[in-house]
Amino acid sequence: MMMTDKKFARDYDRLMLRAACVSLLFSGLQFRKKREKTFGLSALARAAGKDKATLSRDFSGSPNWRLDTIADIAGALNLELRMSAVDRATGVLIGNTGEAEACYTHFEPIIRTTPLVGNSGKITTIVEAANA
Repeated sequence: MMMTDKKFARDYDRLMLRAACVSLLFSGLQFRKKREKTFGLSALARAAGKDKATLSRDFSGSPNWRLDTIADIAGALNLELRMSAVDRATGVLIGNTGEAEACYTHFEPIIRTTPLVGNSGKITTIVEAANA
């Protein structure tokens, strides 16, 4: 039973990461389309050096993209990708430097706002608590 739970957790984590990548890059495409009316999937495919049909299928499903493909699409959209991770046991946010950036369990948070392009392609603002 433990192996099944570990396999389920691994498969779930992989699926969530794929979905996050697709959603983020699709949102970037929608944002770019709003700025440049002629920029669509065909233009993205050309700029990324990918096949339009493949990109269309990938954006409609759960692709198993290589990091190079994610970088190619992000580059074609002129996006800088950033990563962070949350330690599941402590809730601490780990950034690219390897140091804790924030703790979700801190009781006196500083509020930080960040502009964000959501799945709809609209710019919204997220408010998050950050450690002092």
